[in-house]
Amino acid sequence: MNSINGTLGEGFKRAILHIVAREIESLDLSRTIGTALGFFDKYGITVQKIKNLQNDTRGTLDLVDLAAREIYNVRYIKGVLWLYSCGIAKDIVPPNSHVTRFLNECGYPGFGWSRDPPDDSQIFAPACNCMRDVANQVATELNQSITSKQAQAAVWYLQTCRGLLPQGHARQLTPSALIDFIKAQKWNINRLSHMLDDIEQLESLASDLKASL
Repeated sequence: MNSINGTLGEGFKRAILHIVAREIESLDLSRTIGTALGFFDKYGITVQKIKNLQNDTRGTLDLVDLAAREIYNVRYIKGVLWLYSCGIAKDIVPPNSHVTRFLNECGYPGFGWSRDPPDDSQIFAPACNCMRDVANQVATELNQSITSKQAQAAVWYLQTCRGLLPQGHARQLTPSALIDFIKAQKWNINRLSHMLDDIEQLESLASDLKASL
């Protein structure tokens, strides 16, 4: 904590460190690791099993559902992100607020809650189905193959960048405005990803995004 005083992104760093410390002190992190190890043993999770799921959407959905039910503090969002990190699950999406907010804005019914959203288990399948529809529409428009995973990645970039902006400016950042910003900066998507991954660059990115609107 002392080492981050006065550094770039200090507020973000401090918030993350507080969360990590709390999860360690409460033993939440240890409990997650312990139940995950038991889960891997119980279901024989191996590299080969993961590879076999590459083109098995039903099997992938079932594995996420099992992980969400049996690994402590891992629900559907973290379950999907785990499989993304394994390089699979291209046909499913995490039912996070980025995805559900986007679907609601696009007019898909069942994703607009003013408060008390339903449990992830209730919106997981509908979110996957709707983002698959989005991916198909984009694929038709671009005349190239687009997976649900790629579609949600685009949504993630948009919503994450919106999250950096002050209230009242976020909705001004439309998909086309974000594309124009990237082009004006002479970046590719990898450069934007690097900026979002670098906690010391977030405040600068936020400032540049706001100035572009």
